[in-house]
Amino acid sequence: MAVVGSGSAQLAALAARLKVTGEKGLRTQLLRGLKSGADPLVKAVAEAARSQLPRGGGLNEQVAGQKVKVQVRTGARTAGVRLTTTAPDTAWTDSGFVRHPVFGNRKKWVTEQIPAAKGWWSQTLADGGSNVTPELLKVMEETATAIQAGL
Repeated sequence: MAVVGSGSAQLAALAARLKVTGEKGLRTQLLRGLKSGADPLVKAVAEAARSQLPRGGGLNEQVAGQKVKVQVRTGARTAGVRLTTTAPDTAWTDSGFVRHPVFGNRKKWVTEQIPAAKGWWSQTLADGGSNVTPELLKVMEETATAIQAGL
């Protein structure tokens, strides 16, 4: 899920300039800055999982404890900041459904609708993205200034 949005073109251009200049240190600094700028979203997603997913059986804590990875892509077509998770069935739970085995019969599975869980991932990222975007743009601007200064 792209966080930067319209800034993705700027990120692609900046990454291309860094590649031309050969400044590996600046590129590393840019990637670290973008990843740390997205950290509030990682925390927000964990909190949303704890509050919106079912507590019975501990699904909310299991999903909240899963690793959320921040990926920074700098390709011409793929530029952006993405969050991914190893949590099982994230798309299902985000759409308001949970699939689990029946108690006492592990071979039989059921799908239950859980309206409170709807959007725990996607809506949290959409709401938090507007708060994080200025920080990400600031990191990119600092890197661009450093390139222009010849550092």
